[in-house]
Amino acid sequence: MAIVQISQIQVRRGLNADLPQLASGEMGWSLDTRQLYIGNGTTAEGAPTEGITEILTQYSNLLEVGISYTFQGTQSGYTSVTGPNVLSPVVRTLQQLLDEDVSIKDFGAVGDGNADDTAAINRAIQQVYYSGLNGTSYINRQRTIRFPAGTYVVTGQILLPPNITIVGDGRDNTVISSTYTSGPAFITCDSLFQTGAGFGNNGATLPKAMSFKGLTFALTGSAVLFYIDSAVGVIFDQVKFSGGTYNVAIYNHKRTSNYIKIEDSVLTGSTTAPIYEDTATTTGVITRTNYFDTRRQNLSTGTTTITTLATGAGVVRYQMSDSANNYRLGELKYNNNGTTLSFDEEWTEPLTGLGANLYATASGNLTCTVTESTTFKYNITQFV
Repeated sequence: MAIVQISQIQVRRGLNADLPQLASGEMGWSLDTRQLYIGNGTTAEGAPTEGITEILTQYSNLLEVGISYTFQGTQSGYTSVTGPNVLSPVVRTLQQLLDEDVSIKDFGAVGDGNADDTAAINRAIQQVYYSGLNGTSYINRQRTIRFPAGTYVVTGQILLPPNITIVGDGRDNTVISSTYTSGPAFITCDSLFQTGAGFGNNGATLPKAMSFKGLTFALTGSAVLFYIDSAVGVIFDQVKFSGGTYNVAIYNHKRTSNYIKIEDSVLTGSTTAPIYEDTATTTGVITRTNYFDTRRQNLSTGTTTITTLATGAGVVRYQMSDSANNYRLGELKYNNNGTTLSFDEEWTEPLTGLGANLYATASGNLTCTVTESTTFKYNITQFV
């Protein structure tokens, strides 16, 4: 077929902010954003709405343009009404939907056990929680930061601000492995990410309402794992602690932090308390609810102090065994008011018993006397 006419297509062009209303079928090119648009036409011509429509190109943001999300809830047997009425549903972009969940990998963390993820982790925490960024209050920026299964290598210090929530895929599945030895591996900071002498200055909010769940914190070296200063409400749930000075998991600075809760968690390779509090006149309130650990101690002949029971009431569940696999299983319930301690012990063992005796002293020391080499394992449940 012969060409009878050649017409030039007119395309408006300019900055995106200056894009005018385009006529029906007229195209407009945004020079600065490299986006292409076409005019809808009028409703009299049959257009569903007047305005312009973007023509998708390689520079289009597919998560913002032409892609929307409305909750339907059809699994409950009907379509939910999300807006004022069924004709006015709440519509959001897919970008808004996906931004509700924050993965540490969104900020460049790898989690392969080799790459250094320090910068990525600190960047994610600051972008989500730092109140000084873009003048936005941290209260409006809170998000749970999820660490997918993997080993995240950390070589520097990680700052933990107020309201931070970190969730992993479970103990031993998500491991944050620190080799930092110049100070505490993880340290609390205020809402302006200030520590030390500037802590709490410039109207900053002190650490509070912090939560860590379903992951392992491991430290290779001689530093303290967690250094908690002036924090109120710190919860560790299904967390495993490994390593640190004397294997102390948490260092409560001058006992200024209140309501530290360790729940269904594990402290490995330690014969010392999971929380160390340095001397100070300020009294901290330490709550260990359903605290479980895998502490093991090999006892030689004689009397050994296992641990010091904190003030309050609790239960010590233990197992003793010798080289011949003779064992004793027991449960010791105690009440320590700070000046006197009472306890009630129940235990069972096979016919061939152990030469061992477990008791608690008035000063709160859990003590064991044995006449042969014995392995002692125990966990503590305490409500304070």
